Amino acid sequence: MPTDGGHLQKDTEDTSVTDFLDAKGILMRLARYLRSEEKTDIVVAAIEAMNWWSVSDKDAARNVVDVAMGAPECWLLDVPNIIKSIHQNITGVKMETARHSVESLLLLLTQHHPTKVLATLMTIAPPRDSSALPVWEAMFSMPETMESILMELFLWHQREREQLLYALPEDIGILQLLVLACKDFQNDSFEALCKFWRFLRSPNPAICPLVLQGFMVLSQRAETARRMRVLLPDITEDLQSSSEDIVIRALGTIRNITGYLKKEEASSSALQLVEKLLPLFDHELSQVRQQAIGCFKEQLKSVAWKHKSLMNSKVRMALLPLFLHLSDETPSVAKASEEALLVAAKFLGWRELKEPIRSQQMWIIAECLEGREYSMNREENENSEKERCIKQTQIPTENTGLVNNKANTGYY
Repeated sequence: MPTDGGHLQKDTEDTSVTDFLDAKGILMRLARYLRSEEKTDIVVAAIEAMNWWSVSDKDAARNVVDVAMGAPECWLLDVPNIIKSIHQNITGVKMETARHSVESLLLLLTQHHPTKVLATLMTIAPPRDSSALPVWEAMFSMPETMESILMELFLWHQREREQLLYALPEDIGILQLLVLACKDFQNDSFEALCKFWRFLRSPNPAICPLVLQGFMVLSQRAETARRMRVLLPDITEDLQSSSEDIVIRALGTIRNITGYLKKEEASSSALQLVEKLLPLFDHELSQVRQQAIGCFKEQLKSVAWKHKSLMNSKVRMALLPLFLHLSDETPSVAKASEEALLVAAKFLGWRELKEPIRSQQMWIIAECLEGREYSMNREENENSEKERCIKQTQIPTENTGLVNNKANTGYY
């Protein structure tokens, strides 16, 4: 039998649904008597209401936006003014449901009117304008809308500038996104252009998160991800950023790109990438730790046999951090560490670690790691000593030969 709380919850839900249906009915009936500019005023007022009014007012405003989105041909006629309102208010919309409603409205307008949306944004909020980043990031959150807006941006650049490829736009990253979205470009052409641009201008740090958001979305598709291999060195450098957003998006993009590469290509990239990943194992943000450790595991799996000896020392450097993170306070990080440590042990051929890692026998793992490290250090020291002795025995031999040669030529 339901409790009073159950009745109260059900009554609240029923009231919310009833209010919405009533509001929808009223608005739809009202729409018959309103001019288009009056409908736009109502939508704009609803967007503004989500910025600073009370929670109940935000709910009412969301109902208005939902009704407008349900009948865009009736309510969403003045695209420029609605886009301007979104641009002016989106930063101040903190409530999650309200923010989702505003972003959904922006995506809908972008899908139906990409040319109008872009023309408005390029006038009031171009990508280089930091105040515009929330709008552009929202549009870049979905592959379909992002590709649509990038193609419009590509065409806009062609109209505004006679030679897009040889002109220097506000940011090199935006230009890379435009060419990636243009499917007429071949892989070789894109690679050549990226190498050329690298010497012309550095990316604008202010819009780096936006560019990485675009890279992360575009790299979800195999064909585009393989074209983006040439960008890996630049994106890898972003792992050292002090911005958590930049690091997370760079990690996501790297994992997408390397996941679609052939083994030989991925193996070459892994050697440089692993060094940049190790410091992130101890990042203060758990999401970064998890992503970095997961990416490390994937890189080990991609290493070809000819690169294995070069990777061994890098893997050994990761063992202690991975062991410590088996006890990480964040369960997802601890799980990622366990999986990565298993792959690392297999990579090094340390089979005795497999069962202790799986059964979380920490003391046995610690003893195995310590014993293996001691043995490898001793072996390295012995090899170094042998090399030193060989060099010392070679020096007199070379001097003697030099003296004999001089004697034979009559210098002595």
